[in-house]
Amino acid sequence: MPFRKNISDIKSPYCKPQTIYSVELFPAAPPAGAQGGSFNPKWIPGPELPEPLYGQSTATLLDTIYVFGGLHVMSRTERKTNVWALPQGAQEWHIIGQMQTARSRPVVVNYGYQMMIVGGCDNSCAAELFTPAIAQFR
Repeated sequence: MPFRKNISDIKSPYCKPQTIYSVELFPAAPPAGAQGGSFNPKWIPGPELPEPLYGQSTATLLDTIYVFGGLHVMSRTERKTNVWALPQGAQEWHIIGQMQTARSRPVVVNYGYQMMIVGGCDNSCAAELFTPAIAQFR
């Protein structure tokens, strides 16, 4: 059966874009795999971010989702230093640290059990190495 979009999902150049402040999660397959094709995942609502952001970067490490920086939708110019974490099964986001440099749209790369945050600032800025286990930046 061909994939069909709902009419409300179609983007038009004549419509103003709307910002949505929600988070959706897509469940992973069970550890034993799909039994007889019974695994039928669907997007499910997740906990909302504590503040409406755009231009943030997201990465996962082990069983935790991390959100780095971004811009508050009302300021559009003030970059954030916050790092938010959502461990698997948690019902709310927790702030776990502050980057040394405020950033929007940085590149975040898993680097062993650490994350490297690169770019996302107006002028040249040093990359930061984040260790989630101890919530430390260097």
